[in-house]
This record gives sequence, C-alpha cells and structure tokens, in this order.
Amino acid sequence: MPYFFKNSVLPAGFLIANIIGAGMFALPFVFRQSGLMPGVLYLGFFGILAALIHLIYADIILRTRETRQQFPGYIRQYLGENAGMFSGFLVFTTLLFTLTAYLVLSASFLHILIPTLSPIIAMLLFWVLATVTIFITIKRTAVFDTVTAGITLAVIGVLFIYWGLMFPFDSDAFPVLTAKNVLVPFGPVLFSFIGFSAIPALVAYVRKESVPFANMKKAIVVGSLMPALFYFLYVVAVWGMSPVVSPDSVSGLIGSVPFFILLALSILGFVSLWDSYSGVGRDINKLLEYEWRITPPIALAITAGAPPALYLFGFQDFIALISAVGGILFSIWGILIIFAWKKAIKVSIPSVKFSEIYIPDRVYSIINDIPPFVIDLLLLVFAGGIVYELASLLTR
Repeated sequence: MPYFFKNSVLPAGFLIANIIGAGMFALPFVFRQSGLMPGVLYLGFFGILAALIHLIYADIILRTRETRQQFPGYIRQYLGENAGMFSGFLVFTTLLFTLTAYLVLSASFLHILIPTLSPIIAMLLFWVLATVTIFITIKRTAVFDTVTAGITLAVIGVLFIYWGLMFPFDSDAFPVLTAKNVLVPFGPVLFSFIGFSAIPALVAYVRKESVPFANMKKAIVVGSLMPALFYFLYVVAVWGMSPVVSPDSVSGLIGSVPFFILLALSILGFVSLWDSYSGVGRDINKLLEYEWRITPPIALAITAGAPPALYLFGFQDFIALISAVGGILFSIWGILIIFAWKKAIKVSIPSVKFSEIYIPDRVYSIINDIPPFVIDLLLLVFAGGIVYELASLLTR
C-alpha cells in the first residue's frame, strides 16, 4: 500500500466518514434561520474546535498505557470513579438520543423512496433493518470508511455542480444575517462536526500501522476541517434548489429537482443512517455488557427497544434532538475530555513510539503546548452551548 495513502489518506478518510452523517441534513435548515454569514463563521470556527478537541482526546489516548478503553474508561482513569460513572451515563444518553434522531430522519428518506409509507411504518421498517445488523459482526476497516467518505463527498460535489449548471442564481435564496436566530445552529453544527467515537479506533489504526507522529496529527486536522467545505457546498446547493428548505433538507427538494437527484440523496442518506445506526447500536450494547455488566439478553432488549420507544413517546423533532445532543451532551463530553487531558499531561507519557526520532522517557504531544487561553475558550464555548440549548429546550 503506498506510503501516502496508508499514512495520510486512510486515517483522514476514516475520521471524515465518521463525522459526516445525519447532522449534515439539518444544516441547510438551521443556517437558513441564522443566515449565510453566521453559517460560514460556524463552519470555520467549529471545524477548528473539532480539530482541537479531537487532538486533545487523541493525546489522552496516546498517553494511556491501557489501550483498549473507551471514553468512560479514560474519564475514570484521570478524573476518578464518580466521573467515570457519570461519563458512562452520559455516553448511554448521548448514543440513545442519537439513535432516536436517526429514526426520525430515516422516515423522511424512506418516504421519498416509498411515498405510500406512513412515517411510523417507515420508521419501524428502518428500525428492523438497522437493529438486525447491530448484532451481526461486520468488520469495519479504514479502507471501507475512506471509500464511503469518498462517495459521500462526490455526491455532495455533484449536487453542487448540478445546482450551478441548472439553476439561475437567486439572491433571495441566500439570506445574509438574521440576528435574532444567530445562535440557533450551535447544537446541530457541533453535532455535525464531532467524531469522538472515531478517535480511539483511529489511534488503534495508527499504532497497528506504525503511522508517524506528524502524519496522525495532520490526518486528525484534515479529517476534522474538510467536512466544513463540503457542508458549505451542500448548504448552498440545497438553498439554491429548494423553494422551501425543510428540516431534513431533502423533502424540500421534492418538485424542484429530478427524481434521480432525490433518489441519490435518499439512498445516500438511508445507507449512511443505516451504517451509523448499526455502529452506534453496537457501542451501546458494548457499554451495557462490558461497562455495566448487564446480561446479553437484557442489553440486547435495551439497545433494540429504547430508541423506538423514545420515538413513540414523542421524541420526533429531528432539529430539537440533534440540538440537544450536540449543544448539551457533546459539550459535556468536550468539557470532560479537557479536564481529563489536564490530568493526563501531568501523569503519563505515550506508551508507544510515535516519532521517527524517539527519545526514551520524553513526553511527546500531538498538540505541542496549546496556549492556555485556547483551552479556556473551548471550555467557555462548551459551557455557553449548554446554557443556550437548555434555555431553548425550556422555552419550546
């Protein structure tokens, strides 16, 4: 395998594939509310924020000698048993509501593919298909994820080009700024950029393939930033082609684009959701069995039954769900990661050689003495997001 492909393309592609997902489909709607200028600023700022928090999380993993842990394990090791227990519930809640958001969005895609289906039947059909694959062992590889990321980016590019060639430019379709709604995109954008679950697997790939230290850092930065460009292309294309921008962004295209465009987007969205749902479901099942020691049959029942139960209990607002998951739950993840990292840099050194020139007992870092004010800014952003999204939920 060529050096550049193995050491740069694959790790970056793996992260991109795990970042770009359901959140993308909400961006045209929330940016329509705030305006194009805040949308561009959000994409740039949160791309950088995601790169920093992914690097910080990767640095924690590199400094930890126990390499098979997941998020609660790292938090427990550096912040104590109570924090570890809290982080376990945090992960469970985050993943559970993420699955519920996937169910809500799946109904929109299936309705386009099969218009006669009611939302409930469409949701249940997707749930059955996705739940079955949760409990089938599927080997995910960096090559597979890089290919799927390439297909996703290609479809977004084709959509943007199609809009540019087939639709006249209409400035009214591109609102510049709506000041009163400028904070609306916070949760959905954070949801769309965070790839926490991919970082342990990415570090494991780097360790297995002996990827140089610098290449891993570049891959995390590129993998975190590149989605911003394609999100922008997607938002602009949807705005330019949609008479009305819908919360799922695809339904609003009905009647304004040929069916093959709708079909391509629906299939892409459905397959992406299916793959993501299965992966997140496996993470929940592992947490229940290995972290909480719940027996496999009960863990299976909780993993399979909780998301549709939440859906049927009324959690059917896609934008509200990803706003809460992104703005509140992922923000708490970010705060815990930062506090754990502050402890990790004092007590541990990397357990594996990640430099072509390796000096024993030297403390290496992939974030190279990040300025304290940047860390404080990240904490402020996460804390502000929690307060805003909680206030928004209470006033809905």
